[in-house]
Amino acid sequence: MFDVGFWEVSLIAIVALVVVGPERLPSLVNEAGKWAGRARATARDLKYDLQHQAEIDELAKLGQDIKESADDVNPANMRTNLRDMLADLESRSEPLDDDEEDEIYNRAVSQDDTVDTADAELDRETTTQESDLDRSA
Repeated sequence: MFDVGFWEVSLIAIVALVVVGPERLPSLVNEAGKWAGRARATARDLKYDLQHQAEIDELAKLGQDIKESADDVNPANMRTNLRDMLADLESRSEPLDDDEEDEIYNRAVSQDDTVDTADAELDRETTTQESDLDRSA
């Protein structure tokens, strides 16, 4: 903090020796050391308090962010957000003509049939495996 070299400290010591005298100089140095220690402790406490306050402010901001996020998850807000998104999508989309609608429907039906066939085949395999297990038991 302060750039005090050897010569500056020597000059201060000589002046103090002349002004105070050799009898009171040790007690004066002791008292100055106590004051310096108190100043350091005060500076350290101030630094700690400032850091602690900064952490509290950061946690308060984080808590506010979490609260805002929780408000976004609120079902009422979600419903409103979904309605807004749906309205936006509807405003951007073009209506389908009958041929496109039929094609989409046929794809969905064929996929549904494929899934039903796969489910039936899986049920048959499961039944066969269960029957085999029953026979072996």
